[in-house]
Amino acid sequence: MGRDITLFLSVLAPLLLCALQPWIPQFGLCAATLTHSEGQKNFDRHKYDVFVSFCGKDTRTNFTAHLLDAFDRKGIGAYMDNRDLPRGGEIESEIFNAIEKSRIAVIVFSKNYGTSRWCRDELMKIMECKRRFNQRVIPVFYLVSPSKVSEQMGNFAEAVKLAGWHFEPDGCRLETEFIGEIVETIWKILRGESPISTIPLCCQNRVQNARLRSIHLTSRL
Repeated sequence: MGRDITLFLSVLAPLLLCALQPWIPQFGLCAATLTHSEGQKNFDRHKYDVFVSFCGKDTRTNFTAHLLDAFDRKGIGAYMDNRDLPRGGEIESEIFNAIEKSRIAVIVFSKNYGTSRWCRDELMKIMECKRRFNQRVIPVFYLVSPSKVSEQMGNFAEAVKLAGWHFEPDGCRLETEFIGEIVETIWKILRGESPISTIPLCCQNRVQNARLRSIHLTSRL
């Protein structure tokens, strides 16, 4: 009996192999499709190009409003709470969700940013996304020095050390030009033309005719 079963299986195995051969590539295709789907799911996590964290009473109606408008005109998808925040939604969870779904976070440090609990919560979430998702984080120091912000931020001073921009009006540098430089650099980053490490920390140099000069973070520290 055992010999008969062995003989039967030896005849059946080649027949099954021949019958299933046309379907074998399909199993490989399914596995590849599953892998692609997982990668696509991770890619689709990004809903916005940029999330801008700012202190409303300092910059909502001036600098940040102009920056968001410039992003919009350039075709850069920036999150705007007055447009993208669902009515009746829980503000904090919606904001944190928008941060997670953004490719780049721009932090507009201003006079009262470091003393705002809301801003500090946003910053904490942004730095979490930087660690978890390698989110790109770019600080902008608007009418405030990096050293002053560092004093305010305490444990969050890590963000102050990142490369970014510093703007102080001195009569030779227009705010519109400053915003244009930020927008163009972020546009290049999104297109893969400018690595994050090349973003300069810009400071007003009043000693040399108050002309704007750019230096790398490593040379500043």
